[in-house]
Amino acid sequence: MSFQVSFLAPLINMLVVPLFTFVIVPLALVTVLLLFLLEPLGVQMVQLMSWMLASWMEWLDYLSDIPFIVWSAPALPAWVWPYALIGVVMLLSPRGLPARWLGIMFLTPVLLVRPQAPENGAVNITVLDVGQGLAVAVSTTQHTMLYDLGQNSLTNSMPVRLCIAFSTQLRD
Repeated sequence: MSFQVSFLAPLINMLVVPLFTFVIVPLALVTVLLLFLLEPLGVQMVQLMSWMLASWMEWLDYLSDIPFIVWSAPALPAWVWPYALIGVVMLLSPRGLPARWLGIMFLTPVLLVRPQAPENGAVNITVLDVGQGLAVAVSTTQHTMLYDLGQNSLTNSMPVRLCIAFSTQLRD
């Protein structure tokens, strides 16, 4: 099981949750009411909300294209997860727990363990569903090749992102 961690997600959520709670949802409720009472004003409110949401989505798309925003971790063996859980519990425990900082040591396998290469003469084949086609990764002991079998992926950012996320999980 691989996972991704976004470094900006907490900051973005701190902005998005209040924006939707105090601006977008109340405006949507007022807009529905205005559509029944004063239709021309309600239509203008719909256009205003559409512009606000489109602007917000453009900003989020811009942020999602920054390469170092997301850290992709490789698939980890099962033995790593209990250590990671112990480390997180220790780091999040109350201040009174002695040697709480040792939780960092329990988290080091998450950062240091890499997937093993296939044995000599063997290959690992991974098929990725990238939305509008498939990508196939063929890994040997020495090399990894990624074939994109879909449409022109240079114009579509989702297949490119998925292939990049997969390739960053591969061993060095």
